[in-house]
Amino acid sequence: GAPRACVERQRKGLLTLLFLSPAIGELVSGSSPPLEFFNPLSLLSLMALYGCGALLIRDAAIRWDKGWATILTLGLAYGVYEEGIVVKSWFDPGWMDLGVLGLYGRVGGVNWVWAVWLTTYHAVISIALPIFLTNLLFPDFKGKRLLTDRATRYALVSFGFIFVPVALLAIPYWGGPEHLVAVISAVGFLLIARDLPKDLLRPRATLRPRRAWPFAAFGFLWIFSIVLIYTAIGPALLPFGAAIGLGLLVTAGALLALERWLPARGGERFLFAFLSGALGLFLIAGFVLGIVFPGAFAGQPIVAVGTLALLVWLWRKNAARWATGAAAPRLPARVAD
Repeated sequence: GAPRACVERQRKGLLTLLFLSPAIGELVSGSSPPLEFFNPLSLLSLMALYGCGALLIRDAAIRWDKGWATILTLGLAYGVYEEGIVVKSWFDPGWMDLGVLGLYGRVGGVNWVWAVWLTTYHAVISIALPIFLTNLLFPDFKGKRLLTDRATRYALVSFGFIFVPVALLAIPYWGGPEHLVAVISAVGFLLIARDLPKDLLRPRATLRPRRAWPFAAFGFLWIFSIVLIYTAIGPALLPFGAAIGLGLLVTAGALLALERWLPARGGERFLFAFLSGALGLFLIAGFVLGIVFPGAFAGQPIVAVGTLALLVWLWRKNAARWATGAAAPRLPARVAD
């Protein structure tokens, strides 16, 4: 009957976000190429970390009756947990992905530029974007929990327990008291997220833009700019503190611009364009990496093309609703919860 169908759809939404968060955060970005990502042990670990993190953040925002500002702030806490506490790339000078950021911005045992960049990346790309896409795929569950109370407990245990095999066994690097920076930051973001107003970062424009492509270009330019600042302009021209400040200023400016330019009604289409544009940088990079380094990044162009196809399909799937301004179908709370 209808309740069973709703429960089944709720389960599908849960599994979608459980996979989508690590897929976007690791696979699409090229951080974990296909052969590495789809290794069963690696995939399960990434789903426990990324997927459970995204599910818990989405669920917390709904339980607390909060908005995107809370989701992004909890995403920052997630980024601190992953990079600063679990894999400890904030502190490890030999972390494989650091490159120039292993020297530039390293003070007091902390890779400061890397820490800021990766925390921002995880908040937007690994957490907010998969949650947004899941809401598009399951619009009837927008604003409704995907986790039951029992599933919440399982997700919490998985998210916390992943610390043991990864942080203690797979990545045994330990520095010193500087690790408290990550713990304090994560706790601070969690406390801030709970108290943020629901309408913070809510779209406020009264006029609806005609075209979505400028938002896609804006999203691409935003993420391209901060990557350029942190990895090229900063190391070549700026003290690391100035590079961090400039990158944060660009990101804050992008958020404020979205709040001002996105229409209060019907803004979902343009936010989708912005986030797709931001993801576009990684699609291009993944395609190029797969061609230039076919051994290490075998299958990466297929991932890029497949992700692009998913975005196009989602656009077409929602185009009619966006054009007419129709609301997404909703479910009664008692069914979804």
